[in-house]
Amino acid sequence: MTKQANLCLEYQQIEDILPKKNKQLFLQKLSSHTGSKNPYKRFLGSPLRYAGGKSLAVGLILQQIPEDTKLVISPLLGGASVEIACSTGAGMHVIGYDIFDILVNYWQIQIENPEELANGLSKFEATNEEFKKVKERLKLHWEKKKRIENKTELAAYYYYNHNTSYGPGFLSWPS
Repeated sequence: MTKQANLCLEYQQIEDILPKKNKQLFLQKLSSHTGSKNPYKRFLGSPLRYAGGKSLAVGLILQQIPEDTKLVISPLLGGASVEIACSTGAGMHVIGYDIFDILVNYWQIQIENPEELANGLSKFEATNEEFKKVKERLKLHWEKKKRIENKTELAAYYYYNHNTSYGPGFLSWPS
């Protein structure tokens, strides 16, 4: 059996357990009704504020996806606004990838063990000193000088740094 056939078989099994959701109903709920240039409101489904994110374009992108689409494969996951909307709002199965390994680790932990991630995040304080400490620790990991081996700890460091940064996100300045 080819890899494509395996993916189709795996997907068919997943499709059987997915709740049936309606893309058009989701888009109606996302409608802005304000007469602005964008007919849709910003989608606030992602826990990340991501530079270059598509939270404002989710409705416009989703309306371009054919009605019978059941599987979305995303090679540039980033903040995952479109992917989360496809999955939670339109009932599509999503497989996401990204080249940024720290981001991929964050998403794996966020999906597989959000409670453990929340516990890790509760150890941080919202101060400039804490931001600098976290940023320096992440920088050492990024430069491969002192790796953060615990995946949940790395995800917590990334989330804290990313969501308290101003600028492009990773290793920026405090907001």
